[in-house]
Amino acid sequence: MNFKTKIKAGSVGNLTDARYFAALEVDWIGFNFERGHADFIDPVQAKAMIEWLEGPRFVGEFGSHTAEEVAMAIQNLDLDEIQLAPYTEAAVGEGHTVPVLREIVVDHDTTELDLSEYIARAGSQVEAFVLDFSKNGIDWSALRDDTLRVPMHFLQTFCSSQCVIIDISILPDELDDMLELLMPYGLQVKGGAEEKVGYKSYEELDDLFEVLQVVRD
Repeated sequence: MNFKTKIKAGSVGNLTDARYFAALEVDWIGFNFERGHADFIDPVQAKAMIEWLEGPRFVGEFGSHTAEEVAMAIQNLDLDEIQLAPYTEAAVGEGHTVPVLREIVVDHDTTELDLSEYIARAGSQVEAFVLDFSKNGIDWSALRDDTLRVPMHFLQTFCSSQCVIIDISILPDELDDMLELLMPYGLQVKGGAEEKVGYKSYEELDDLFEVLQVVRD
């Protein structure tokens, strides 16, 4: 399918979600390897999905891991890319054999200076930044109304000068407004827990993807 922006399915935790996103031909499927995290997936389970699925690029999402653990996972799981949380910065340097996504978690106290300093520290080996508003409950209406300490004009400049994947709670009828204002490199979406093994409802995601799909004449 053709979408208005690139799509990353983040923290996929079950085969049902993985098959759903792969069928939609999203650009990336991510697996969260941070033990203790609500979205953690066992690497053995993730490897089985990677071997079974075709199409998307597979991303290992890392938190409190050492450089050696990340390197081992890249090799053992045949990962296409890695995503590093802000707090992995001290443990994981540059020199990876695959492209790197850098996560930035935004809260209501995050300032323009905070973001500028983090971007400067992130290093040169960054394919894209994953700018995550969802983890702190920030939705598009809050960002659109300019109620955060990070002004909209700074985010627009950030998205125009860097590859930025946005993760934010947003309604289908708000998507075009967000894409027009920020023009992000991509959008991160997430599935969730199965209602029972092999079954779940995708009504909300279906509505989002319907708006995201490029309609051909």
